[in-house]
Amino acid sequence: MSEDKIVPALSRGIEIVDLVCRSPAPIGVSEIARQMAVAKSTTHGLCRTLVHLGLIRETPGGFVPGSRPVRWAEAFVSRLDIAADFRARVD
Repeated sequence: MSEDKIVPALSRGIEIVDLVCRSPAPIGVSEIARQMAVAKSTTHGLCRTLVHLGLIRETPGGFVPGSRPVRWAEAFVSRLDIAADFRARVD
């Protein structure tokens, strides 16, 4: 995909989800903004949206992963044909 078709806000949102998932402890808006070099107000708005969508969850200590990606993982795994994938890799 060419770079001109990328939606920056969506990319930043996914980066936030990735950052929250990599963090060993809850992570706050200020730290997310600092690590991403994005304005705190922008980060706050993105985090609010991600919470609303169930992609991250807010706790007293900061943000942690949400449950929505579990549904995506279940859908992905349910469509896997492990045997066919194995045969294709072995051939």
